[in-house]
This record gives sequence, C-alpha cells and structure tokens, in this order.
Amino acid sequence: MKYILITFSMLFFFIGCTVKSPVKVKNQISLYKGGIDDIILEGQLKQKPILIDFWASWCAPCIRMESETYSDPVLDSFIKRNYSMYKLDADSFDGLEASGKYGVKSFPTLIVTDSKGNELEKIEGFYLPAHLKAKLSKHLR
Repeated sequence: MKYILITFSMLFFFIGCTVKSPVKVKNQISLYKGGIDDIILEGQLKQKPILIDFWASWCAPCIRMESETYSDPVLDSFIKRNYSMYKLDADSFDGLEASGKYGVKSFPTLIVTDSKGNELEKIEGFYLPAHLKAKLSKHLR
C-alpha cells in the first residue's frame, strides 16, 4: 500500500511540473534570422534606435514576455513607431555571436542600441508592458 501511495504522489507531482507550451499572440514579434551586422546595417538605414530581444525557447520568463508584454497593443505600437526591433534566438549561431558582443548572460535580455549598434542599455528579466515602455522611452529624443 505504501508503494502505491508513493507512486501516485510522484505521478501527481510530475504532472504538476509540466512546462506550458508557448502561447501564440496576435502582435508577436517574429524571430530574426540574420547576424548582428545585418541588424546594425538595417538600423542605420532606418535611422532608429535598435532593440534586440535575446530569448530562448526553454526560458519561462521569455515565454511570459511574449504572451503578456509584447501582446500589449500600446507597447506594440510604441515599439514599432520608435524602434527597429529584432528577436534573436540565443541558442542559434547568430544569437551566440550577438550575445558575446553585448555580454548577454541571462534571458530574457533586451539590448537597446543607437542606430549604429552602440549599446545604450541592457534590460534583463521580465517586465510588464508599462514598465518596459517607461524604460524604452528614455532613449528617445
């Protein structure tokens, strides 16, 4: 009887620890498949500050940023109007190269640069839409 009780306890524990799959959101920022040099070149052409989102598919706070922060229509509009935004998979070759350039060690990390790729700020961790918008607003003229 004791073994049956232990088995069921472990079963319910492991069921409760399953990882949720990423939620698809309407305003989802698409994954950029290119190198950091391409991003900087495009930023120079657009003459806007650059916002690079370093994320990983296994990162729970990254998934939460996608579903709760980037889905906010006010923040989405603000970013599209004022920034050139790119989402880099930190586990890809290009993501690893860019992570090294900007010293990214945890996820999610947002790097704010000027249009030439010079780092202005490193924003680490999960942020709600209003807080992220406030942090990003200070880099606009």
